[in-house]
Amino acid sequence: MLSTRGILGERVRPAIVSGMVGLLCVAVLAPTSVGAQDLAALGLRAGAGIDRGGEVVYDAQIDLTDLSGSPAVGLAFRGFGEVFASKSYESVRGSRTWQDQEEMRVWGVALMADFLFRHSRETRGPYVALALGVGPLWVQWRLESTDPGVGDPLPGGGGFLEEDGLTVGSMMSAGLGQRLHRRVDLRAQATAVLVPSTDQREDLALIPLFTLTTGVRP
Repeated sequence: MLSTRGILGERVRPAIVSGMVGLLCVAVLAPTSVGAQDLAALGLRAGAGIDRGGEVVYDAQIDLTDLSGSPAVGLAFRGFGEVFASKSYESVRGSRTWQDQEEMRVWGVALMADFLFRHSRETRGPYVALALGVGPLWVQWRLESTDPGVGDPLPGGGGFLEEDGLTVGSMMSAGLGQRLHRRVDLRAQATAVLVPSTDQREDLALIPLFTLTTGVRP
């Protein structure tokens, strides 16, 4: 498992987690005077799921949505953590083939544009949700290789590279929801987090997560 390194890492990762908690607090303390006739409806969504490695992922968002149109269009502030991904592969360097393994852990928040089809306050039943956004990501990455020429030496042979820092990535999601009540719905959604490359981490990373969330509107 990767560990947070440096003073910056100790501050940024808790800040992202605190931001997710803040999403919940703002929604709880927000005024509840938004009526059925108002065009812009405040919403809170929270839940959990799994990433590709089967580890638990937490997901929360606050949104402001115009429910008068078709589709309903909204702006959401969404936070998630922690998402894990790993892969093993062979690399040819020089005249030899080496075994490489990468691990990545990601926390983040994003400003999302939401599009909700067949969704309104007065309509129960299924609906479709699509979203696209961008925001800051805290990324921990590590590569271990049997090649001793890679980065710093590993005990027992081979080498490793590490990277731990803040970047800007994007997020896309598609979900299927069910309206249970004019104020409550459930949604299952698949999300892809796109982590940009760096000088050390040369490949773009596309990390999927799958969540089940409950949404409420005051």
